[in-house]
Amino acid sequence: NQSLLQGNSVAQVPIKYNFQAGYKFSFSGTTVKKRNAKDITAAILYEAQEQFDQLDLGVYYNHEPFLFGFWYRGLPLIQSYGVPQGNDALIVLIGYSMPEPNLRIGYSYDFTISRLASNTAGAHEISVVYQVASKKKKRIGRKFIVPCAKF
Repeated sequence: NQSLLQGNSVAQVPIKYNFQAGYKFSFSGTTVKKRNAKDITAAILYEAQEQFDQLDLGVYYNHEPFLFGFWYRGLPLIQSYGVPQGNDALIVLIGYSMPEPNLRIGYSYDFTISRLASNTAGAHEISVVYQVASKKKKRIGRKFIVPCAKF
């Protein structure tokens, strides 16, 4: 019995573990903000909370101003706590960046590949990102910045 507002029982929420990593392979030199930047970013996200696990593997191809990506979500061939985790979804995405107003627009679609595929048509997602520019430039260490997904 878990309750946020009512009841006398106290339920303890299990700890959630999260591991993220990524690497950007640049094909357009060392300048990050080139207008025709070309790069590929590989990323991984693993999450676990009690008996539930999730693994996301993704890759992005960035050719400014366009971004194309592909993700896989699931745990193939892995049984966690005696329960087969299986495959969940394949995700494709596309994005467009407008540098002057710092605006990015993206679209992604999740193709369900689990047992739910017969009951769902997948999921659509639209992203509109406006980045507020700071007048101060912040330096972190020796230019070691972890690449973040743009959408």
